Amino acid sequence: MRATRCRPAAWILALGTALILVACGPEAPPPEPATPGPDTLLVRGYYPGDTAMWGQITLKAASFSLPRGLKGLVVPHHLSEQFELAGVWKAVARAARPSVVVLLSPDHFLAGPASITLPGDVGFDTAFGYLPADRELSDTLLRKDSMRAQASGLYTEEHGVHTHAPFVAYYLPGTRFLPILIKPGTDTRALDQLMVDLRDALPRDSLVVASVDFSHYNPVAFSRFHDAMSEAALEAMDASRILGAEVDSPESLYLLTLLMKSMGVDRANVFHRTDLQDHFEEAIGDNTSHVYASYGSGRSASVPTVTILALPSVAGDKDAPFQTLRSWTWDWRDPDRTARTYPALAELAGAGHEDRRFMGSDLYLFGSEGEQRERLDVGHSRVSVLRAPVDWDGAYDRLLVDAAIERKDGRRPVIVLAECGNRYGHGDAFDAAAWEADMKALAKAGADVVISRSPDAPGWLERHWGNSVAVLLPGWLVPPNGVTADRGAAAAGLVWNPSGGRLWRFDISHRTGVPVWAGLPAAKSYDTPVVSGGRE
Repeated sequence: MRATRCRPAAWILALGTALILVACGPEAPPPEPATPGPDTLLVRGYYPGDTAMWGQITLKAASFSLPRGLKGLVVPHHLSEQFELAGVWKAVARAARPSVVVLLSPDHFLAGPASITLPGDVGFDTAFGYLPADRELSDTLLRKDSMRAQASGLYTEEHGVHTHAPFVAYYLPGTRFLPILIKPGTDTRALDQLMVDLRDALPRDSLVVASVDFSHYNPVAFSRFHDAMSEAALEAMDASRILGAEVDSPESLYLLTLLMKSMGVDRANVFHRTDLQDHFEEAIGDNTSHVYASYGSGRSASVPTVTILALPSVAGDKDAPFQTLRSWTWDWRDPDRTARTYPALAELAGAGHEDRRFMGSDLYLFGSEGEQRERLDVGHSRVSVLRAPVDWDGAYDRLLVDAAIERKDGRRPVIVLAECGNRYGHGDAFDAAAWEADMKALAKAGADVVISRSPDAPGWLERHWGNSVAVLLPGWLVPPNGVTADRGAAAAGLVWNPSGGRLWRFDISHRTGVPVWAGLPAAKSYDTPVVSGGRE
């Protein structure tokens, strides 16, 4: 029997006829839109008259371009960012069209029954239609870990979720939606296990979004300084470092970072940043910042960066921390934790108050006792910190030698912390020229950053030579017992990277011996013991 072969023309004719018949035939009905069940808790995030407003938001959406192969995002949940948020979700629809969106949000009000709360039978009634939470995925994750819980009621108040629900409903109709709430302080072991379970449960075309607002309730200068570390940690995909960020959910960023790395993502890119201050002509004391980042394929955008908060002198008769602190986070659950460890520092915020100015930096540099050398790893940087009271005989010369050794060994940045005492005089007799000559010699020897302190210096001094910087911090952070310091003092916020960096001056004044940040508006009412300031 001989096989029958069709000529190419016949195949083309048959295929064309079939396509015409399909095109002219009845269209397949669209999938039925999801509807809430009789027991579904319906979260309504708009008033009936808001539909026109939401339409204007989408009409005026900002323009963003996101990478193909998009796997993750960091976005705020502040609705002062409505046009930016619309623009990001619009760009998601162009770049990815995910089948599942997982939204990681802080449990702002600590309302969840567990550290990690998954949605029960809950859905979101938005101006653009109904968006159900994915109960199937929620049940799967619940079965994996008995320490998690399901709940519905707390989603009615959680703006970390319902800010985004209308945009998901509008730009990604039919996409499955899983909002997960994470309490501040959630143990990293619970987050590590959730990462594994999400990785195993999610389809390959999923998008994981961290709904996180960044620096909170600070004047804008502090916000920008704190965000430098947060952005560097994001782009370096450094999960442990991001836990020290001054944001409302470092836990969500930690989880997102681990999950992206487990999915083979090798590039995180901060593509946009704003401040609440942008909307006001007058300076405000309770700025919130907003950082936008995408995760996808491509060459890493990370630049080695180290942030440093250098503080003026702490009196020797205080129980002060004479070392470099790697983290100084005022814990919302226990705001006196740091103060119990270092009683002198209790004066910086007052009992029961957290001081957000002292969050969000890689290093906090205090005074020194004798000569010290510390070698630290910060992100991808091998940092060296050299300390000495330079009014000691020979100590300054040894600093010169040590700075050269550390630079030759590949340490960057090399940070020199020099206690000047009265080496250069005091008050009006302070010899600024001699100070500058010594600081320049240290920079030439190999120091990237030279921080010097002299409580009796007449004021702040700074000098720059290429990518090296020297700063003199005057005054006291915490004055000696029995001394009421009314002379101005200053702290320095420094952001170092190999091509240079940035420097902020944060002025400090004293009221009856208690240091307060000075020079910019007061923060929120519950933070009244501290007046916040700073300028670039």
